[in-house]
Amino acid sequence: MSYTKKDYKYYLSLTSQLPFCSSPLRLDASNKCEFACAYCFASTRQGFGRNSKLQLTKAKILRERFIRIKKGRILGAIDEFIERKIPIQFGGMSDPFSKSPLSENITADLMNTLKEFHYPYILSTKSSAISSPAFIASLKDSNCYVRFSTTVINPTKRSAVDLGSSTFDEILRATEFIRKAGIPVCFRFQPIIPGHEEFAAEMIDRASNAGVNHISAEYLKVPIDADSKFRKVLRDLLPPKPVAYYVNRQASHQGREYILPTKYRQHHLLAMKHRANSHGITFGFADNDLLLFSEGNSCCSASDLYLKEANMFSANIVTMAKRMQIGELISLDDLRSEWIPKHPISSQLNSTSRINKSLIGSDAEWYVYLEELWEGRRGLYSPAFFEGITKSDATDNQGLALYKRIRTDLDIAIAAQMPYHPTVPEAKSAALET
Repeated sequence: MSYTKKDYKYYLSLTSQLPFCSSPLRLDASNKCEFACAYCFASTRQGFGRNSKLQLTKAKILRERFIRIKKGRILGAIDEFIERKIPIQFGGMSDPFSKSPLSENITADLMNTLKEFHYPYILSTKSSAISSPAFIASLKDSNCYVRFSTTVINPTKRSAVDLGSSTFDEILRATEFIRKAGIPVCFRFQPIIPGHEEFAAEMIDRASNAGVNHISAEYLKVPIDADSKFRKVLRDLLPPKPVAYYVNRQASHQGREYILPTKYRQHHLLAMKHRANSHGITFGFADNDLLLFSEGNSCCSASDLYLKEANMFSANIVTMAKRMQIGELISLDDLRSEWIPKHPISSQLNSTSRINKSLIGSDAEWYVYLEELWEGRRGLYSPAFFEGITKSDATDNQGLALYKRIRTDLDIAIAAQMPYHPTVPEAKSAALET
């Protein structure tokens, strides 16, 4: 793929998961992912620069930024995040081990820059190329946590769905090399294809044998345009068409995506959690609405357990709710009492979630942003979106809602270390019927 000489402007940015993520800084080696996964998140979700020509990031720019920040020259909100050593997610929307970043040595240069400053980061990839001797040398003694993504699916279908990605066997071998270098590894089961959950058990067992520390799991989300955006191999697994498949199973419509019913997902995710825990592996519920039940005090990756000298971004709903006891009320003041940057964030938000123009650049930006989230005026992610939190009848002295941490069936099942067995229909796998 040819690329423009123009540097990727948004190489380091805040993710759209800011309302609930403890590590919302995203670093990308390029503006496009060159793998060809059938469900490609980068093509079905909006973001900076992904409709333009391929642009690449220069490690030199990141290094100069780190040096400037170390000298105390803070020019924006992202600089404040870096100064505080909030973990970076390297590979937020494009895989660092895509062809172009590799051929231009960009991935290696970025890894070495992060290592030089001992900066905490999560490296997300679907490629085993990270286990080559050169990359192992970059990983060794770095403050890194490697996260491999792979699909939960009938193994005979995986290569066609994860086109261009490494095989599961290759990822397992890569994990063994990385663990020998002393670097923790997470497997992110993303996505889980409904009807293929039975294959997760063997994947977890093999992950344990390879030395995996943590597993997080997230179901396939079906965008409203999935019938045209998903490749044929995935469409065929969700007959008659992906959207109809989800709608017929009472999926809820959240923003631009359809999400399977909570009870259906919980049933299978709990089985995965118990299997992982039986091997001594921590587990994260990576579906946004279930993040509260993940192990660790951050979000689904449990990066607070595996990164050193890192500060999690705690001014988010999930982190705050994790600290609350069942029955305890949660107020907006609880959220505002956490650390937030002094600089505005308007330039970091995408065009669909920008702050009122009259407030741009003012000290009130963050406070207005948090209040609008809290009251449900800024998209989906008010506290009540998350399983385990409900809106109470009470308000604070400003008339803003108070939310309550409630006990759910999932809380009870986790506490009892028992599988969760709601009465839900199983999804039939088209792959298994053929």
